[in-house]
Amino acid sequence: MKSKYFNTLNYTLGDEDTSLELSLCPQNSKNVFSIAGSGGRILPLFAKEPVCINCVDILKEQLYITELRIETVKALTHEEFCNFWGYSVTDITPTERQEIFNRITISSEARLFLWAFFQQNKWSKIIYMGKFEKMLIQLSKINNLITGKKGQKIFFSKSLEEQKFYYLNFFPHLRWKIVLLLLGNSAVLNSILYKGDFPKKNIKGSTYKNFARIFLNIFETISIRGSFFAQMAFWGNIKFKEGYLIEADPELFQQIKQGANKTTVKYIQGNIFEVIKNSHENATFLSLSDVPSFLKGKTEETYLQEISPKIEQGSLIVVRGNLRVTKPFSDDYFILSDQYDELIKKETTQLWNIHIYKKN
Repeated sequence: MKSKYFNTLNYTLGDEDTSLELSLCPQNSKNVFSIAGSGGRILPLFAKEPVCINCVDILKEQLYITELRIETVKALTHEEFCNFWGYSVTDITPTERQEIFNRITISSEARLFLWAFFQQNKWSKIIYMGKFEKMLIQLSKINNLITGKKGQKIFFSKSLEEQKFYYLNFFPHLRWKIVLLLLGNSAVLNSILYKGDFPKKNIKGSTYKNFARIFLNIFETISIRGSFFAQMAFWGNIKFKEGYLIEADPELFQQIKQGANKTTVKYIQGNIFEVIKNSHENATFLSLSDVPSFLKGKTEETYLQEISPKIEQGSLIVVRGNLRVTKPFSDDYFILSDQYDELIKKETTQLWNIHIYKKN
């Protein structure tokens, strides 16, 4: 599991629409385990008021940003939270963001790292500070040079039907193909984001064809303003509030706040599979992100079996994969992906092949 990729703060926004995991997580689940990432993939789960959430990541810096996210939702109003993280049309000043940061109670280790990190980034909008987000910002600049205003104009469609009509008749398809060829160049993604540790593709079709499919799904099945990933790819920021992560939704924010003030939170640095195997209490919901895609050798096939003794009967496990999809032995599980197909199709990034397992 050790990797060059996991040696810095990679995400401050993320690359997943966690509406899926929120829908699947049971109310008052006893012992939730989730990859931390930016914290944006964990925060919505508090709305289900679990007894305990175990935030796990092999990178301590991602745990720091997760800790900050959780503590800000507990301490701030919805407006303050959105302003602090960067969900706003007009930004607050660096001094104002720094003052809010000083009000938040977090561990000394997290404060020390995040202070230096924010200082390095001039206390700008936090959701755009991660390596992944900066990569998307750079790609958006290239996209804008190639597809220009004709590419961006699709975001002003007033309905999905109008969006589909614009895509079919006015979208700059030939110029967009050049962007896809760049985005679909695994060597580019490898060098920019994964530093030589990009998971080896094992799904059908070229990388280019898979990214073409991803964006076609967005253009034809999802209101493009609702996809923060699409907004980042074309604008370099979340220009339209419809694309804000669900943590910024006013109603859900209040539910998250209520849950965060009740739930026991644990921050654990390590391999999530080893963490689960060594847990004193069985897991009742698992959100594994795409971590299984980075497994190598037999572990890629056996990880579900290895953690099976520590999974409560009836518990769900959500696994994501982009260009690499694992096929673990699942004798102890029901595979429910088809059952939740409609829910999976609504995932607004469309980046992921998603598998859902239920412990039998």
